[in-house]
Amino acid sequence: MPATDHHFHVQRVSEILSIVDEELGIQGHRLPYMMLFYLSKQRRVLGCVAVDKTTTVYRMGSAQPHRQPPPQQAADEPSHVETYCGVHRLWVDAEHRRKGVATRLLDTLRDHFDAERVLCADELAFSQPTLAGQSFAESYTGRSDFLVYI
Repeated sequence: MPATDHHFHVQRVSEILSIVDEELGIQGHRLPYMMLFYLSKQRRVLGCVAVDKTTTVYRMGSAQPHRQPPPQQAADEPSHVETYCGVHRLWVDAEHRRKGVATRLLDTLRDHFDAERVLCADELAFSQPTLAGQSFAESYTGRSDFLVYI
């Protein structure tokens, strides 16, 4: 299949999302802003992360939106709106969990989400984490009040 076959890629991503959604208990899916895959040498998907851009995030356990203070700007500059990287799904094949796959996926995501800079771990917001996902997010970000989004 040629690398330029867009329809094939969209179909394959939808198939992978269906498997991930079933395992995570998510009903229905939409194509995310960006997806990264962790592949074995045999080209089997061992993990994936699906992300969105979001502007409203909350600290875990808080009902108040989290806002970064805007940088100082000249009066004629447009208003700055902070865009966060929203981790919509983070999945690793059961046989490959606790082997650093999720960490490598998020490290790569932080390197490539914003073309101008590398994101800090605390700039990732997680959507509806499972208990295992909450534990991972706390460990990865180093905060029990990591960012979440709806």
